[in-house]
Amino acid sequence: RAPNSPSGRISSTGNSGANTLRKAIQDANLNPGPDEIVFRIGSGPQTITLLDELDAITEQVTINGATQPGFVDAPLIALDGGGTLLGGLHILAPDCLVRGLVISNFNGDAVWLVGKGGTVLEGNLILHNAGAGVHVQDCPRNTIGGTGAGQGNVISANRVGVLIEGSGASDNRVQGNLIGSDGLGTGNKAGVVLSGAASGNHIGADIAGGANRVAFNQGDGILPVDITTVGNTISANSIFGNAISQLSPVAADDDGGGDRTSLVTFNTQMGATYQIVVDGSSGDSGNIELNIRMQ
Repeated sequence: RAPNSPSGRISSTGNSGANTLRKAIQDANLNPGPDEIVFRIGSGPQTITLLDELDAITEQVTINGATQPGFVDAPLIALDGGGTLLGGLHILAPDCLVRGLVISNFNGDAVWLVGKGGTVLEGNLILHNAGAGVHVQDCPRNTIGGTGAGQGNVISANRVGVLIEGSGASDNRVQGNLIGSDGLGTGNKAGVVLSGAASGNHIGADIAGGANRVAFNQGDGILPVDITTVGNTISANSIFGNAISQLSPVAADDDGGGDRTSLVTFNTQMGATYQIVVDGSSGDSGNIELNIRMQ
């Protein structure tokens, strides 16, 4: 369904009261059906510094930062946790849309998706949060980014860029984002983490605009954590510059398979996690073939 007439026209950067983001979320929660929250805070960049955590979002809503006067292609509305608030946007409702915001300085997760899912996060800057930039917990069908112009998010300088966890976290799509930094700023401690039996999720896509750039994170670029986290697709991403100094090599090979093909063989131990690091030639492409023999 199309949104109702805007349930909230935000004209104040205040923490609470009339014409604030908090009041608009509260009103949308009381109004069944889809709503839209738009911004009219003067013009140009504006910061909403929160003193208390916002209400969880329990009804379908679009929070559209791109409606702020002066918006062209970069977010102008910043949601700031002041370094003390535990979380930013907590979304329980299905099929929400968050577009064109800066979400930063929270002492936990910037965006926490729980519930029926179907939420879209696009064109946001999610930076400097002590938890995950985006935390998808037992929640399906969410889209983080997108393949169209301006739909990708920049997710950087968080503990984890994107955390997808729980057996209910399936069919989530992470596409077209910069997760990390350009090499000049601070990346996340880890880029994308899948855990807790999350399955059927798609990190990147082999279509135009579908690749994520996962770069210059302080730890792993993309990490499936445990053996219960299976059936996820990781494809067509550009992954580079992420720290691997904490890994202990168990085997290495440059050209043992002949014709510029590496051939690595090693014995594994039950319960251990192994990560494969590939250092290719600039501009080349290829495949990784993994053969496992049980004894």
